[in-house]
Amino acid sequence: MDYESYITYAETSMPPESPLLFGLHPNAEIGYLTNSTEKLFFDILAMGGGGVDGAGGDDSSNVVRDVMTSIQERLPDEFEMVVLSLKAKPLLEGPAGPYIVVALQECARMNVLLSEIRTSISDLDKGLKGQLNMSQAMEDLATAFTLNQWPGRNPFSKCTWEKLAWSSQKNLMSQFEDMLLRVEQLVKWTQKFETPKSIWLPGLFNPSSYLTAAQQATARKNGLPLGAQHAMIL
Repeated sequence: MDYESYITYAETSMPPESPLLFGLHPNAEIGYLTNSTEKLFFDILAMGGGGVDGAGGDDSSNVVRDVMTSIQERLPDEFEMVVLSLKAKPLLEGPAGPYIVVALQECARMNVLLSEIRTSISDLDKGLKGQLNMSQAMEDLATAFTLNQWPGRNPFSKCTWEKLAWSSQKNLMSQFEDMLLRVEQLVKWTQKFETPKSIWLPGLFNPSSYLTAAQQATARKNGLPLGAQHAMIL
């Protein structure tokens, strides 16, 4: 047979490709199709003029600079972990100890994200000014700014904002506003390390850690083993 005949035979006579034929779990196809779809829509958005080197030229650069300026002006300072640790140390053995540990962990994770945002934007600013060579991570960051997309959401992006943040499908500025609210909650919580009467649970990086802290605090209060007081909380 000729080449086209081989293709026709494979498409008509062979069983359809599936993860099971390659020894994979059926759910493997879900991840593949999800990544392919995200890549497709990202490429469609990028073709509309995304990136500092794409269509739009100066307009794209102006958008990137405007977004950079807006984020830099509103980006909160990182938490002083040494100061917070010293403040929290005498309280860790008290009844609120488990909650204080959660607060410190959340502040540390927020610091990592804030530091990455500040560093990557600074590098991109220097790259646009010609002070640094434009890397792929800088290009991906600029493209995300142009598309109003949280950097790193594209699975092929070199940016790490998405990996260091929480799971979200919001656009760039909406998720940035979300981040500011999360920082505000942590600032209020760590002022005196008093356990909040109510807490925005999805506003934590690891909400399950707070639930675990509630179990630990309840177990200490009632003198119970950690596993025995789960039903009491519920």
